[in-house]
Amino acid sequence: MTPRLAVLDDETRTATIVVARDVRVASLAGERLKDLVFSMPEMAFEIFREIIARVRRAERRLSEAAAAPDAGDG
Repeated sequence: MTPRLAVLDDETRTATIVVARDVRVASLAGERLKDLVFSMPEMAFEIFREIIARVRRAERRLSEAAAAPDAGDG
């Protein structure tokens, strides 16, 4: 599953996914996702986990970029 978090803040977002075999793809409108979260609160925790993981990856990349020597030096 590749959740697109844009449905949570109504921002437009596109993504490209490359697969190695046949897959089924589902699309879920933002309002439907909100309805599901209200009826199944445990789903919100899965979404929180995904958001937290993305923030941590972004923080790690920023830290690594800040620690790396400038590409223009030398």
